[in-house]
Formats: sequence, structure tokens, C-alpha cells
Amino acid sequence: MKKILFTICLIMMGHYTIQSQNCSKMEDWVNESEGYGANAKNRRMDDRGYAQVYALAVHDENFVPVFGKSFTKMGLKEKQKLLKKMMQCFGDRYWVKNGFAYMFYGPHNGQDPWYDVAVAVNSKSLEELKKERQLAKKQQEEALAQRQKWRQEQQRRQRVAREAAQVRQIQRQKQDDPDRRVNTASDYAREASEVAYLLKPVQNNNAPAYDFSKYAMGDFLQTIYDGNFEGFPYGLRDMQSQNLDMGLKKTALLKKRSAFAYLYLDYFSTHCAKPNKENYKEFRSQYKYTDTDQMGFKTETIGKATHYYLKPQFYNDFVRMDGNYAADQGLGAIFLLDSMGDIFTNFPNDLNKLFSELDCENPVVKQLETNLVLASKGKSPLQKLVKHLK
Repeated sequence: MKKILFTICLIMMGHYTIQSQNCSKMEDWVNESEGYGANAKNRRMDDRGYAQVYALAVHDENFVPVFGKSFTKMGLKEKQKLLKKMMQCFGDRYWVKNGFAYMFYGPHNGQDPWYDVAVAVNSKSLEELKKERQLAKKQQEEALAQRQKWRQEQQRRQRVAREAAQVRQIQRQKQDDPDRRVNTASDYAREASEVAYLLKPVQNNNAPAYDFSKYAMGDFLQTIYDGNFEGFPYGLRDMQSQNLDMGLKKTALLKKRSAFAYLYLDYFSTHCAKPNKENYKEFRSQYKYTDTDQMGFKTETIGKATHYYLKPQFYNDFVRMDGNYAADQGLGAIFLLDSMGDIFTNFPNDLNKLFSELDCENPVVKQLETNLVLASKGKSPLQKLVKHLK
């Protein structure tokens, strides 16, 4: 207030003129005014944009003590003289020649945004306006922080989604490959409920470790006995049509396992069950054959019936395998993917060796036969399923 009164006195005394202003006094105003646009650096603005950013520079409390008169009361000639003086003092200052200079040009196309801004800012005190700007700046910073936080959260979610998609892709690749498949606890629980009839007879079997290295097909038998294989909880339905090669690989693998299980149960029926057939469940297998001669005449022949004696838990699966084994004779080419010759040459000798050393109801035998049937169904081994049996 004292500064304003002092300025008014100078004007009244006739000593306050444009020429009497020195550059150092105007420099204080320039320095303070530049601070209002600290956040607007490097922005391309027109005259109205500059006026809005540096509006407080033309508030009477800032302007009058330096220039001796309110900006709203200055005429065009006074402004032009001030512009000339300012350019003499600060023509090399960026914001002077590219911003503040505009306020002294006067109206452009009949409009004077600096005059309109000066009228608006003088409706409130400078202190009130500074508080409003500080509040607006704080709100902008909070809004910016919220946007940054939102973007970071979106980026985090996208990253998590990408990582989850990669995990699912890797898991699908494992699920498609019978040699790499790794099932989850829920998969095992589902399988256990589906094959409970196979698991319950051996849930307390407690078979010891057994070395099959002395057998001709020791690697295969060891893998089956130890349960080092994974099942397909959805069966052949999880063979995707677009992955024909993997579907054939799974089919060949299951057919080969099924052939081993079929020959094992056939051998067991003859050498273990038949002498005590009253303790087992009988299955009568008989097929009708149709022959066509050169003239096109067809003759139907009913083959000789074969009687099998099975443990009750294996009965339905053996019936399934017997039917598939007969029906699949025409599909033998699929086994080119996984040779079957060892089944008919080495496996019978291995079975003779197995039952010459172990009793038919030995825990080792029970574990081997159960895992053979599970493997033929595309299921996981009993070692992984028993713990999920309810």
C-alpha cells in the first residue's frame, strides 16, 4: 500500500514518466511475471493464451507500483512507449519479446485479450487469485497423479494378463504333448473319481520298489510300474483337430498301451485266473466274420468263442479293449508312429518271467496291472490318483 501511495505522489508531482523508469525496476516485474508461466514453458500460444497464463502480471497490485497506472486505464500511446522501453531493456528475454510484448501492442482486430484479463483479475485481490491458482495447481497435480496411477495399474494388469497368457500357452503345449503333460490337483481329483473302481482294490496295496532292468522291455515296464506318465483327464477329446500330428501321437500312444494291457489281461486269464476261475468274472468273446468270394457272394461265419476270466475291476475295460482290438485291425497303419512289434515278441516272454518270480496276487503285480489299465484309458497312474480318492 505504501508503494502505491508513493507512486501516486510521484505522478501528482509530475516526476513519474515513462522515461524516468529504469530497467532494474521493470526487471523485478519481469522476473516475477515470468514465474507465473513456469509451467507453460515451451508451449506455443497465441495472444489470448499468453494473457491467460500471465494474467496476474497485469493485476493492479503488481502493475501499478511499476508502471504508475492501472493497465485498464492506459491508452495505446502509453502502451507503445512502454513497449519501446521494455524492448530496449529486455529485448533478449524470450518471454518479453514472445509474450509480455503482446500486452503493449494494443487491440488486434478490435480485440484486446490483455485488457479483458486485466478487468477480470482485478475483481479479486492478488492474494485470493494466488490461492486459487495454487489450489488449481494442486488439483491438476492430484489429477495427474491419479491418471499416472491408473495408467500404471492398467500396465500392471496388461503385464499380468500377458504373463498369464504365456503360462496358459506353455501349459497348453504341455497338455498337447503326452510326454510333457503335467496335470493339476483338480485334474487328478477328476480322474480319481472317474476310475475309483480301479483304485479302490489297490488303495492299500503298498507295493515295494521293483527293478525291471533284467526284463527285455524293462524301460517300458519300469515307467508303467513307477507311474512316470501323465494322463489325459478329458480323454481323446483334448486332441485338438487343428493339431493332427499331436492327435495321432496321442492315439498311437494309447493304442499301444491298450495293446499291452490287453495282452497282459489275456495272459493273466490263462495262467492265473483260469485255474481258479470260480473266483473271477467270465467274459465270452465271439465275433461274426463276413467273407466275399470272386462272384460277390457273401458268407457269414461265426468264430470260435474265447472265454476270459478277469478281476471284476478290469471286466468292462477288457470288454472295451477286446472290441477295439478287433475293430482296429484295419487301422494298423497308425502304429507306424510308435512301433508295436515288441508287444508280440518281447512282452510274452517278460510276462512268463514276471509270473515265474512273483505270485499272481503279489503287490508288485497288482500295481503293474492297475497302471497298465489306467495307461490304456489315458489316465494318470495310481500313485498320483489314490491320494485324491474319496
